[in-house]
Amino acid sequence: MQHSPAFNEQATARHWVQFFDDAESRSATVASFLHDGLDHGATLLIVETKEHWQATARLLALQRVPIEAAAQSGQLTVLDAGDAVALVGGADGLGSERFDRSIGALVRQLASRTRSLRVYGEVVDVLAERGDLEAALRLEALWNALIVQVPMVLLCGYSAARYSDPERAEDFQRICGVHSHLRLSTGDAIATQQLAR
Repeated sequence: MQHSPAFNEQATARHWVQFFDDAESRSATVASFLHDGLDHGATLLIVETKEHWQATARLLALQRVPIEAAAQSGQLTVLDAGDAVALVGGADGLGSERFDRSIGALVRQLASRTRSLRVYGEVVDVLAERGDLEAALRLEALWNALIVQVPMVLLCGYSAARYSDPERAEDFQRICGVHSHLRLSTGDAIATQQLAR
């Protein structure tokens, strides 16, 4: 896995992960990911909790990013992460067929009308927060299979506080192991500490 602070716009199929120390770091990263994608003409799918999307949207509004116009044109699609958990079947019903019929179908539809697709998702973090890391890792594997079929830049967001305990180092490594790139930012110290262990 590669470590980098920046997304490589030249790469068509990359699966990134970032562990956020706080809500401000998450909002800043997602806003930057979205803003940069819009500037490069990418189509975007953002799957955030309602609370996180409201914070991201406020930040984008302050930056005068035209997210309403992007949504109306179809360049930006926003899904609630809680609703997406139900779409993919939740922890118990999570399987490749249900994922493919819901999220997979949406991703293929969005990719069919663009040269560049960016996806930010935190359904995996919702599952991990509920205590089901195994379901989160199964979902990551389904995304990895989809990336083979549909080139995209995918960023997954996790709360870092859950992995600050040295006893959670193995969980942290397992999450990193299902991604091609780990994004580190200066404001997120917990991931840096875990990597140093």
